[in-house]
Amino acid sequence: MLITNDLDCNAAMNEFAVRFKQHRVSAHITQKELAEKTGIGLRTIIRFEKGEEIGLLTFVKLMQGIGLEHNLENMIPDYTKRPSYIANSGNLPKRARKKKVNAAEWKWGDEE
Repeated sequence: MLITNDLDCNAAMNEFAVRFKQHRVSAHITQKELAEKTGIGLRTIIRFEKGEEIGLLTFVKLMQGIGLEHNLENMIPDYTKRPSYIANSGNLPKRARKKKVNAAEWKWGDEE
């Protein structure tokens, strides 16, 4: 199953859990070994693999524990690697804001 905008949060979390467990098992790492390696509680790992919520820091540690930390880059890519960043001469926006509507361009609905 692809993780896309069509999935709700719970379905996406379940898919993450299934994929994580597949990687852990294929790496021949038991849940107990992973708990010892990462310092994450065994119960937390069991809960995560059942699709329950865990914290982001715990997720990152688990990804590191099975050697998938390089995939974290794909979750939120580096903005400075985007063509739009380069086209804007390397200027990052400071904050998001809505564009103002010019009052001279505003019309009542029946004036068109």
